[in-house]
Amino acid sequence: MQRKRCFFTMLCLCAVLSACGEAEPTFVSVDPVGIDRSDDVLVARVDGSEIYLSDIARLAMAQSRAEEVEGVTPEMDGFAEVLNEVISQRILSMAAEEQALDVSEEAQRRIALARERELGNLLVERHLEATVSEGALRELYEKQLELREPAPQVRGRHILVESEAEAEAVRERLEAGESFADVATDVSLDEATSGEGGALNWFTRESFETAFTDAAFATRVGAVSSPVETAFGWHVILVEERRADSPPPFEDLREELSVFLTYDSIQALMLRLREAAEVEILVESSGE
Repeated sequence: MQRKRCFFTMLCLCAVLSACGEAEPTFVSVDPVGIDRSDDVLVARVDGSEIYLSDIARLAMAQSRAEEVEGVTPEMDGFAEVLNEVISQRILSMAAEEQALDVSEEAQRRIALARERELGNLLVERHLEATVSEGALRELYEKQLELREPAPQVRGRHILVESEAEAEAVRERLEAGESFADVATDVSLDEATSGEGGALNWFTRESFETAFTDAAFATRVGAVSSPVETAFGWHVILVEERRADSPPPFEDLREELSVFLTYDSIQALMLRLREAAEVEILVESSGE
């Protein structure tokens, strides 16, 4: 399943220790030893250090330019920009090694922290691949449908005027046989609907002001309401249809379900690991 990994921190730092005691440090490839690159694509070299397509892909994912490694190609928008960033980072790393910064205590502390963070990110990623699946998303969707109470909906038309007297005059025209749509087009102050004969989309009791929806839901299908006042003026409402609202389709909720399930899955993982770990906090903190 594709999903954005915006919660992962991808670092462009990879460490190799130079041999201690050398008079002049020599460059050692930042490419990890033992990585199988047979299926990778070589895209650049920096003083003999090789940069592969997967290196570009991982940075592109970290920047939310891509959702998965396989989707990154030289034809992708922004590819050259990401490649230049990787090249710049490689040049900086090589220059740092030439100055023996990689063997400093500060470097080792940062490298250890980066390793710890990336291992944690990798564990979370593997956990999400197993738990935030298509099946899990659909199961969550079905559970939400079971908990959902369908709200009644009304579809109709309305005419908005300034005063109660004008609203009564509208009702008189309707009782005399004029069509609701024609009167709405003629006198309604609601510019958003007057051109459509006062037509409103399906709405629930929460869609508009209480006075308006109370009047609409109290009016039988095919009938016209008594004048009702809201903050916008006076309304006359024609109720055309009623129904129980249909649930939104799965695809419309996929992203929302994925975000919820991702958060819930990470929280569950952390709770389980935290409960299994022996944690001792040896300092007091006044901060939250």
